[in-house]
Amino acid sequence: MVYAASADRGAKPIDLVLGDSEFPWFVELLAGLEKAAHELRWAMRLTMVHRRSTPDLRWLDALLERGSAGAILVRTRLNAYQHAVLAEERIPVVTVGSVDWSASAPSITTTAWHGVLGAVQHLTDLGHRRVALITGPDSSSATEEMVAGYREALRAERIPFTSALLRQGPASRTEGHRRGAELLALPQPPTAVVAGSDLQAVGVCEAATASGLRVPDDLSVIGFDDLPLASWTSPPLTTVRQPWREVGAAAVRMLNELAEGRVLGHPRVEFATSLVVRSSTRAL
Repeated sequence: MVYAASADRGAKPIDLVLGDSEFPWFVELLAGLEKAAHELRWAMRLTMVHRRSTPDLRWLDALLERGSAGAILVRTRLNAYQHAVLAEERIPVVTVGSVDWSASAPSITTTAWHGVLGAVQHLTDLGHRRVALITGPDSSSATEEMVAGYREALRAERIPFTSALLRQGPASRTEGHRRGAELLALPQPPTAVVAGSDLQAVGVCEAATASGLRVPDDLSVIGFDDLPLASWTSPPLTTVRQPWREVGAAAVRMLNELAEGRVLGHPRVEFATSLVVRSSTRAL
């Protein structure tokens, strides 16, 4: 599948490798990638790896054959052989959305740790003590940071960590409903839930309604990403904003600097998250 960021026949090809098309924020990220790529006269080729740990060898052969100027990896990674080949060919790589600690590739992420920390602190300030977290299913650095931020927020409030209140699943509305229903069926259910995406949060709200609960009267819910839908839900969703358009544009600019042989001043960049308070949370 090819996605061209520019119709200019002289545009340089770059590869965009996506670990999963179901990331709710992908459209926002792609908008930022496309705009910056168009400005730099680059054409993007999109490769889907569908939750495989790495792209296959055919992808590497094709990248070399078409003379790609570089690759941007979104929530996926390369194996040691692929990294070695690209390094030998002087083809730069930038990772987005998570950090590949096993390699030296530059990365651009968001402060997921701080985002969850702030979300849980908002809820504890409202008097909530049983706060649940739903994260993604993968073992990416982003998921690890979300869990770490959650545990740190609980520790700061001297609230014991309860494993039953931590759930994982794809960032979808269906999965949010499933995990939300599981949490609400606990003998001691949470009074608040922080979801790993806005779609998960919508599913949690639906699970609450199915259980005869009202949001936020009976259950406070916080999403993650601040996609346009967050302000359209009923009630409008309190959420953690992640600036994915800015992340996408920055990834392209970083790759351009590497392709031109420049030394990066900051090989690991984090974009700040921020809490957007709407109407899906309230004090106990």
